Amino acid sequence: MTQFQPQLGNAFYKALGAEDMEPLLAINEIIANSIDSWIEEYCGKKAKRPKLSIDINMSAKQITIQDNAGGMEPEELKNAMGFAKVQKELSDCADDLMGMYGFGLKAATANLGGHFEVVSKRKNKDLCHVVMPIDKMAQEVKAGKSGMLSDIEENGYNKKTKIKDVEKVFNPAKTKSGTFIYISQIKRTNFNPESIMNELCYAWHFFTQENHLGPAVEIKFNGVKISEPEWGRDQGGQVPYSSIDFEFPFSWRENTKTIDTKVQFSVWLNYKGGQYQAGGLSLYRKLQMVSYKDQELGKWWSNESASIEGYLSTNYLTPNQRKDDLDRTTRFYKEFNKALEPVMKGAAKLVDSQRGGLDGKGFSRTAMAQDEFEMGKFLALGWLKYFNEHPLVEVSSKFPKELEKFLKDKQNTPSGPEDPGPEDPGPEDPRPEEPAVEIFEPIDENSFNFDGETYQLLILKDKTDGSSYDWKKTGEQIEIFIDDEADGINKELGGMLKKMTNDPGVGKWEKLSLNLVKEHVIHQFLLKENIQNARAFAYAKSWIENIYKNE
Repeated sequence: MTQFQPQLGNAFYKALGAEDMEPLLAINEIIANSIDSWIEEYCGKKAKRPKLSIDINMSAKQITIQDNAGGMEPEELKNAMGFAKVQKELSDCADDLMGMYGFGLKAATANLGGHFEVVSKRKNKDLCHVVMPIDKMAQEVKAGKSGMLSDIEENGYNKKTKIKDVEKVFNPAKTKSGTFIYISQIKRTNFNPESIMNELCYAWHFFTQENHLGPAVEIKFNGVKISEPEWGRDQGGQVPYSSIDFEFPFSWRENTKTIDTKVQFSVWLNYKGGQYQAGGLSLYRKLQMVSYKDQELGKWWSNESASIEGYLSTNYLTPNQRKDDLDRTTRFYKEFNKALEPVMKGAAKLVDSQRGGLDGKGFSRTAMAQDEFEMGKFLALGWLKYFNEHPLVEVSSKFPKELEKFLKDKQNTPSGPEDPGPEDPGPEDPRPEEPAVEIFEPIDENSFNFDGETYQLLILKDKTDGSSYDWKKTGEQIEIFIDDEADGINKELGGMLKKMTNDPGVGKWEKLSLNLVKEHVIHQFLLKENIQNARAFAYAKSWIENIYKNE
């Protein structure tokens, strides 16, 4: 066993432990280190990266994190207790690595507990095991002592370990690699596991699905695998078909060099707005979230636009040293902030309660939520159209088939035609009012058009479930079943129903009665097709009025 003095002394670890880093932020730092190790292990190699697994267990007594990444040799482990910035900057995979300041692991472990240990192993190498008693090291500083209390065992388990049955807890095969981190003397025991689990889903959204670096990373928290985040969950959920993916081409000058990039976006509407952490853009750098629901970038957010949510991904965002916010002083941030503003402000105006909507007279979230037809029309002719036609963005997602019925020409789905320039994002200036889009058209007493299809009304005599008539849709036919022997039918009504099925053309009143039945069936059919009740009623009424318009 070797007692060693890290590049950073007791006082530094004491200061790190006093940083008051949130548990979630600390856990994310350790996850980032595991992923960086996984990236570096296969950097420049032809072999594909295997699946990375990270297992986190957190309780009031201890926290453990185990991975099957590349692991560390003794010298690497010693360096990890000092500054590692230079090593990461010189890596061939530096552009993909998340570590920037070289003390994420140390700060994270020191803030989570007063004692931590790292057991690590590279393939076909002996494992090494370092013990770092942070609280004792702090006491040394307080007592004016400088002796080091950290120990590393370079060829096996450390005898000073506090890990119970350490040989059983972490004992990878000779050809395997990985790292096990143990933290005890936990500083914050009132953490909310459910909240941390939920936040991890957002933080590692890109890594928990297949990406350009390799297969999806499996992250487990207290035995449960984190999954795709439920975007919009706290705001009534996402409005169906409102999500749109696009790229934002952007150039800026850094010193004397012009840098070109494309920022990846996904934005959508939620059913509800709000204030704090309602709406905004979650920001990702190198696939790791660095800001959740940011409401500053682009200067577009307000209570009026809080139903807009989304995320963007670019490697050029820079977190501050604590990684609890962005460095908003960088050249990229300042220039991108100005470039994004007109695009997002134009989108925000669409949902403004005073100036939004298709007619510019105001957008009502409540009314839209209650009328699927009007919401669909707004999405097709307002929200999605705005992004598809904006000259500064390149839309990559397909236009929803479910909304094509609202377009004037179904063959011309938006694909990026001319639109007002950067200084005129569209909704800032009045646009011609869109003509009403109707998807129902009466034809005659036995047919009508709906959503581009012609439906035939067919009268049949058959048994029902006890009512005088019933119906069902079969392809493009609506079969209406008349039962003149239904329960509770008197003789006079039964006779009328019999005449309706035997010879609908005979008798003015019988014909009117039959058409009223058809009107009611059309109304019920439209309701099943998700047409709002008042609109379905109006369409059915227009059908019967069309029949009698000349009488």
